[in-house]
Amino acid sequence: MTADVVAGVAVVVAAYLLGCITAGWYLVRWRTGRDLRQLGSGSLGGRNVSRVLGLRWAAVVVALDLVKGGLAVLLAFALAPGWAGPAIVAVVLGHVRPIQLDGHGGRGLAPAFGALVVAAPIAALAAAATFAALALLSRSTLAPVLLATIAAPAWAAWLELPAAVVGGIAGAAAVVVIGHAARLRTLVAQ
Repeated sequence: MTADVVAGVAVVVAAYLLGCITAGWYLVRWRTGRDLRQLGSGSLGGRNVSRVLGLRWAAVVVALDLVKGGLAVLLAFALAPGWAGPAIVAVVLGHVRPIQLDGHGGRGLAPAFGALVVAAPIAALAAAATFAALALLSRSTLAPVLLATIAAPAWAAWLELPAAVVGGIAGAAAVVVIGHAARLRTLVAQ
């Protein structure tokens, strides 16, 4: 194995482990002594934390989840730039399937967006604008956020970003959409 491959694999593993730091679970455990997986929707993201602890604590969780996504990309850019795409997917997978919580995590939106902001800031602005425009036309945020998530790799490709980064953004988008599958089924059934 070359040094580049070793560095790349190390970055991807580190990104996954960073993703496993599920701020929502730890914060609710610290504040209430309870397991967030057993409360509300069972998700470990900001939305469920808002149900359990309120908006102030949910904002803290979302901020921490955004930061961990961004940190994974910064780590990849610093140590193994060619591995930024796999690092993006890994940090989101770590959030969605954290090893220490038997694979029961959040849905991945905040770490995916945090990674997108660092990897492709213009694409992140375009995805945010896509969400805002669709949300204004809709009564729900679910469909607009998922459509904006799906649009993010298209924006990145249109901006001619490196293929590995576009692939990482697409992989992260797929993980986020799959993570929202149950909510999507509920929306379609209505």
